[in-house]
Amino acid sequence: GNRRDAWAYGAIDPNSATAAMMEVVKAFGNLLKNDGYRPKRSLMFCSLAAEEYGLIGSYEMVEQLQHYLTQKGVVYLNIDLTVAGNTTFMAWGSPHLRKVMYQSASYVDNPLPSQPFNNLLENWIAMDPNPNDKTQSNFIPLGSGSDFQPFIQLAGIASVDFWYNGPSDYSGYSLYHSMYETYYAVENLIDRGFHCTAALTKMWIELGRAFSDSTIL
Repeated sequence: GNRRDAWAYGAIDPNSATAAMMEVVKAFGNLLKNDGYRPKRSLMFCSLAAEEYGLIGSYEMVEQLQHYLTQKGVVYLNIDLTVAGNTTFMAWGSPHLRKVMYQSASYVDNPLPSQPFNNLLENWIAMDPNPNDKTQSNFIPLGSGSDFQPFIQLAGIASVDFWYNGPSDYSGYSLYHSMYETYYAVENLIDRGFHCTAALTKMWIELGRAFSDSTIL
């Protein structure tokens, strides 16, 4: 899931992730069309509205489908934005999802040649370590603030949210919710070549494949 409403132009929040989700849908569609691939479980793609006005779109959807989602929902994979920065892969989510996050992150190549990491997992552990165990990444439980909230709090569905950030002590980005949050800024300043956005998209695809295709969850 991702939402499509924004303050001002919203090139980062949320349009970077909207573009990523469109590519995720295209990738799974091409697998079906070209290779006849069908996952073992259903994948639902959610283009949500009115997040900035109080998570209204996601709450309306979860309330309408709550019985179905509570009985059959496995996981909700959310990206609010792909690139608040271009240094650190970061994620937070339901604690028991750490293992599959690690596995999926290890499959995605590190997109930045200037960094000495082979994949997203190495970047994550090195750049955003757990303060109590430097051999693991930081992976705090979800609270609120994005469309995962009704999925985890109303329907009880395990959820995760992930993005690229600046250094681990970096809180937000200077263009946030401003008229300067434009496509030009993303293309020329924050994610040149869109390499970080592409890596996040691959991570999203791999997580979807893992949860929809694993015989045993």
